[in-house]
Amino acid sequence: MKERIEYLIKRIRLRGMDKITYDEIATWPLEQVKELEKHGYIRQIEDADGITCGQCDEPCYKTVEVRKNLKTGELIGTFFCEDEEYGGPVTVELKRLHLWEINIDKLKESPYWQEKIEDQYISFNEAKRIVGFEDKSYFTRLANKDIIKDNGKKGQERKLLLSSVLLYKNQRENEERIKRADELHEEENAIPDRH
Repeated sequence: MKERIEYLIKRIRLRGMDKITYDEIATWPLEQVKELEKHGYIRQIEDADGITCGQCDEPCYKTVEVRKNLKTGELIGTFFCEDEEYGGPVTVELKRLHLWEINIDKLKESPYWQEKIEDQYISFNEAKRIVGFEDKSYFTRLANKDIIKDNGKKGQERKLLLSSVLLYKNQRENEERIKRADELHEEENAIPDRH
């Protein structure tokens, strides 16, 4: 649990993010989630009104509409992705709207809280290697949108904050896992063609 608490601390300090989505928390071991909840480090709060759409390379936030599945009678979430290549209507399970909040005061009481966290800046090439992208310009766009933190310099002197790159990589990996799980779920529940 120590590593997960340290991750929560870095997340708060470096990105200012005190909410955890279902898509991320679903990739954590269930016993760790229960322990973090039991000790008050995180708590489930009111559901979000949308999720991050991972249909294409440019993840964006989509508001999810709750509807009744006419075939099963169950409630499902839907949204429309505007991506030209991968877009269209998307159906999601409502549990993906679940949201947790990090208890900052509880983190400050933990033995892992330190007043100063050492971090370092890395080059775009190092970030490219860590995340596995071929295109350095992708990181420029992420830094310009303030998705990944940089040192504020221009040209060759511009560097990226390592912890910010690692958090972004973790988020992308979580989105990929959820996407694969959704695809498997859809394949398992597909109605066979009777023709």
